[in-house]
Order: sequence, then structure tokens, then C-alpha cells
Amino acid sequence: MQGTLRSMAPTGDMLSELAGRMYEGLDILMAVEDGKIGTVEDLKNWLQESVAGLDRTIQAGLKGEPVMVDDDCCVVFRAAGDSASAVGG
Repeated sequence: MQGTLRSMAPTGDMLSELAGRMYEGLDILMAVEDGKIGTVEDLKNWLQESVAGLDRTIQAGLKGEPVMVDDDCCVVFRAAGDSASAVGG
């Protein structure tokens, strides 16, 4: 059940969350356009890899471990010690 809606200025955390969701959607769109995703099964596999990579990054961050970033300071979805290929990056 939805509560009462109210207007508020978005916080930095809210904007960061929205940006992350937008980038995830753009990653999927680019993967479809590049032919990396052609079927629902391909999408499922890509999303499973992405979720696993995000989880590794979150777990590393919670432990205070470093994470990988690219030249644009975008987080590569894996922990610094993870040798698995990057997802979405």
C-alpha cells in the first residue's frame, strides 16, 4: 500500500541511485545494440553476471577493500583482487 506522496528536493544519495539505475539501463541498451544481447536468455545471463559483479564490489566495499576504477573514475564492478572479467565496463 502506497503512503502519502510529498514533494521534496532530491538528496545526493537519491540522485546517485537514479544515475546508477539510468546507467544500468544504458548498459543493457548498448549491449542489445552491439549484439551482445539478442535473446531473453542472453539478457538473463548478462544480468546474472552484472548482479554478481555488483555484489562482489559491494562486499569488498563493506570490508573496506579497494575496488577497481577506470580512467574516468567509474567503478568497474569487481573487487580489486577479483580476476574475473569486468561486467559492464
